[in-house]
Amino acid sequence: WPKFLRWRAINPGAASTYPRIQLLRLMPLRQRFFVEACYRERPGGRSALAPLGPDRDARFWHTWWVQRLRVLVVITRGEPGGAQMHVLELVRGLRNSVELHVAVGDEEFLAGEIRLLGVPVTIVAGLQRDVAAGADLRAIRALRTIIRTFSPHLVHTHSSKAGLVGRAAAWSLGVPSIHTAHAWSFSDGIPWRRKGWTIPVEAAVGRITDRFIVVSRADREVGMRFGVARDAQVRIVHNGVADGDARGNPGLPGPITVLMVARMAEPKDPRLLL
Repeated sequence: WPKFLRWRAINPGAASTYPRIQLLRLMPLRQRFFVEACYRERPGGRSALAPLGPDRDARFWHTWWVQRLRVLVVITRGEPGGAQMHVLELVRGLRNSVELHVAVGDEEFLAGEIRLLGVPVTIVAGLQRDVAAGADLRAIRALRTIIRTFSPHLVHTHSSKAGLVGRAAAWSLGVPSIHTAHAWSFSDGIPWRRKGWTIPVEAAVGRITDRFIVVSRADREVGMRFGVARDAQVRIVHNGVADGDARGNPGLPGPITVLMVARMAEPKDPRLLL
């Protein structure tokens, strides 16, 4: 911007012919969760917006004042849970400024809540947690169809299976992708018989991922330790929740009170606390 303003001061009224001026960069290169454009001369002296970067970015030259950013959000299951609440709050916060479309594997809690916000939802029947080659290929084909129809500028995936098939579908059509790792499929405590195949698969798909978002430093370190994500790819964005009136008061007399906040599901292991 300073370079552009100096150039414009010397050439008043000729800003539209500046040969290569980056008009907008909201986030670092390769993230693509931004719109980047520059001016180039057309034959005959007319100027036009044209893309910066490699050829695969040619479809993303539109600026926000020309066309709203379109994002396809993909998540495996719609059951009540942390990742689903994260997606719901993300949609609630961005729906007025970003054109969103959500793809989910079932008709549970999340699909209904998203529709109440006026955001379109597509149920991808093949999108499931279990590894099944046939279902996974069907999910990739379905997501490719959604991408062709919706034409998103970005695909944002959540949860492990949606992350794998969603990024594969996006990459196959040249669309940038971001994956939010709410928890890695190879995190500490997961048996090595599972890690033995999830790490190579995640590492391979990590090479076609433009950016990772993790919710803690610990998740960032795990992803980098196993070579799934590179330092330049990872951004830490802590989860936020609405504040409430309740406050802890450890100084009160009487028995110690312990509260566990989690969904009642096997991965949370409430029996361990009891």
